[in-house]
Amino acid sequence: MANIMSNDNSAVEHLLAAISESRDNGEFTDLTLSHGTRLFKVHRIIVCPQSKVFYKACTGGFEVGSLSYILTVANINQESFTSIIKVVDVSYVEVKKMNMSYDDEIPEEAEQEMDPSISSLQLHARMFALGDRYDIPGLRDLAVKNYSSRCAVPGVSLELITSIHDVYTRTPASIRQLRDIAGILMRKNLPEMLDDKVVTAAYEELLTKVPDFTRDLLGTYVKAPLIGYCAACCSNQGMVPLQVKCVRCGRGR
Repeated sequence: MANIMSNDNSAVEHLLAAISESRDNGEFTDLTLSHGTRLFKVHRIIVCPQSKVFYKACTGGFEVGSLSYILTVANINQESFTSIIKVVDVSYVEVKKMNMSYDDEIPEEAEQEMDPSISSLQLHARMFALGDRYDIPGLRDLAVKNYSSRCAVPGVSLELITSIHDVYTRTPASIRQLRDIAGILMRKNLPEMLDDKVVTAAYEELLTKVPDFTRDLLGTYVKAPLIGYCAACCSNQGMVPLQVKCVRCGRGR
């Protein structure tokens, strides 16, 4: 039976889709996330293997019903609880192995509670922070990918600058993944960004308000005076110049 299932992708996809649908319908769930009057039912077998935090909570013992666990999420606001729901949704998406974003399966009532004023890059930075907080590598990687993709869209210079505060204040300084990406993206686009007076003013304010970012950005110039895209590494990396020329006279060597 196992061999048949492993060789039949359509059957596996149907099974995984059925598991996700059962969660949407509240069927066969054995873990309830509780916050105030809100309840959100999930399957432990889905969320626990992907998050060490949920795993420890479910194996550490807390309030138990007849056939299900109740995990009370305290000391957070409604927006944060909605973000946790996003985390759970990503867990189901990860199980289905589909290229979906964490916006694709958010309940309508949850979407209404999300802060409408935040930008796409701020959302990606906050989802990265949640992935770190709940120890979900897939969510962290997805957030970094979405953050980088968004920065490739023309006209997001101001959005990039305003997202840096979230990048630097929502995770510990030791968590470098998104900070390093944000620094490289800022440096890569900085010459063009500084042609805009509004963006320049926001950038100068950022340097004062987030000194850790200023230090990290300067550090990239010291460690790698020249950066470029490496086809082998598939990312921006420090480069060694093969030929240079004088800025003043134009002569090379």
